[in-house]
Amino acid sequence: MLTCNHPRWTSHVRAKRVMPQTETRETSLETRSAVAIKMPPSEDIQKAAERQQLEKNRAAVQKLQDEIKAGADDGSSWYSLGVALLNIGEFASARDSLMNAVERDKNLLHAWTNLAVAHYELGEYQEAAVISKRAMEVRAGFMPARVNLAMASLKLGNFAEAETQFRAVLQVENEMPMALAGMKMALEGLGRMEDAVHYRLRAMQAGVQFADDE
Repeated sequence: MLTCNHPRWTSHVRAKRVMPQTETRETSLETRSAVAIKMPPSEDIQKAAERQQLEKNRAAVQKLQDEIKAGADDGSSWYSLGVALLNIGEFASARDSLMNAVERDKNLLHAWTNLAVAHYELGEYQEAAVISKRAMEVRAGFMPARVNLAMASLKLGNFAEAETQFRAVLQVENEMPMALAGMKMALEGLGRMEDAVHYRLRAMQAGVQFADDE
């Protein structure tokens, strides 16, 4: 499934200055004060940003739930709630909301795609595959739905289907890291190890790090 990464924060290390003997006392004190102010570790800054974003997402969920209770019972409202629930990891509730969305409007393409994501996150891979195919009926060849179908097929052990879908993705975006890594796994599942090595190398060149490389 397609995912988003949180922005990574980096802290800058100030080089220590050697003070000349002729420097005044006031300047030395000012310098010592500046050195004493240290940036928090980058991991702490990242965690704080993630907590802040989670709070915003929870507030968005509450607002959308209130709007639906007040009568906004249309497909778009349920879709927005489903996406907000996905963002806070409430996958079962997200699945239910997105099902409500597509029941009200069967042409909500992104609702179908995100419904597949919710099923996938819940380990419901067969449902994720079926819903991804439904999304591609709404828009033929829709790329996120094709990627999701390929990922679900991998989990189901349907390696031939996974290869077919990943290959179609790579015809459009030939350096997509997820598709290159997925091709490697599909080909391994099919026992085509030489081809799998080729895609492993391409995936690594695209920035993929495999667990057995760590």
